[in-house]
Amino acid sequence: MINWIHSDLFGENAMQTRQDIAAYQACLIGGALGDALGGPIEFQDIAEIRKTYGEAGIQNLVDPEFTDDTQMTLFTAEGLLRFGLQNDGRDIQLITLIFQSYLRWLYTQGEPIPPSLRTGFLLKQKPLFQQKAPGQTCLNALSSGKMGSRNYALNNSKGCGGVMRVAPIGLYFWQDPEKAFRLGADAAAITHSHASGYLSAGAYSGLIALLVVGNELKKSLYECLALLKAYPKHEEVYFELDRALEMHASGLKTSPEQLAKMGKGWPGAVGEEALAMSVFCALNHTQDFKQGVLAAVNHSGDSDSTGILTGQILGLINGLNALPEDWKNRLKQIELLQTLAEDLFRLSSSSSSPSLELINRYLS
Repeated sequence: MINWIHSDLFGENAMQTRQDIAAYQACLIGGALGDALGGPIEFQDIAEIRKTYGEAGIQNLVDPEFTDDTQMTLFTAEGLLRFGLQNDGRDIQLITLIFQSYLRWLYTQGEPIPPSLRTGFLLKQKPLFQQKAPGQTCLNALSSGKMGSRNYALNNSKGCGGVMRVAPIGLYFWQDPEKAFRLGADAAAITHSHASGYLSAGAYSGLIALLVVGNELKKSLYECLALLKAYPKHEEVYFELDRALEMHASGLKTSPEQLAKMGKGWPGAVGEEALAMSVFCALNHTQDFKQGVLAAVNHSGDSDSTGILTGQILGLINGLNALPEDWKNRLKQIELLQTLAEDLFRLSSSSSSPSLELINRYLS
């Protein structure tokens, strides 16, 4: 049995909102489940998937280990937690800390980084040192040693490696969706310099923040569209999200063939497509986590990335009890996801000083 609530890290006056902690856990664990579900079929087209798993496609957690998508999500969370523990109020400090956390992830993939950065809780987790098909754009950008930004381009990539990792930003800045949007875009721009690559991440971070406060999914998406309009070069992301809403409204099904029409080449490989495909699956299966993530991975595209995004959305909306028990029991490193989700909740929700235990976990 998994104990979903850890010891109080903030003393006697800590906020004890179990359901909110569980919602954060459901978001990260739900995403990891979708990621792990899609991992084995990431590079297969739907014909190959059906040949291997049957007409309905993959239906169970074949490989209980998550991929680079969840790895980088955890390192995003670590950057946020370090920021919260030594916050001087500057956004640039947060993005620098997230960049440094991504360099730690790069180290787990076998690349050298400065010794001063080889610290922290996540580098003590040996399973994170596995290479699970890491994205080439992330590897190349981080290996350059340079920190990209919306004003400093490293490349012209709009791959989904930016959007798939930023949910923790929405969880942390849940009280300010506009800020969550902006910082989600900034975090993605560290490695992905095309506007559609970082604005899809911004929209997703904003969406997560809006969902945390209890807004329903469709309303949250329309608010994200409104936020998008404030940014130059938002048109591609806006078009894809708006189309997903229209497809849902028209009653179209989330079949592999329909999802394939939402992408060009390898569906979901770029940020705006991955986000739109995931949103479409979540809209069509808002109250059914399992069917939503199964729809999100069974197609000819980037299955683990659409799986993680859909799983995070539906996990956050429906909670831990909606996640299949047998999948949760098999998922590797679930306690690590549980820990970071709870720490994110506590640090983003409490005005009390964090305990020495929390400081030692992330700053030692």
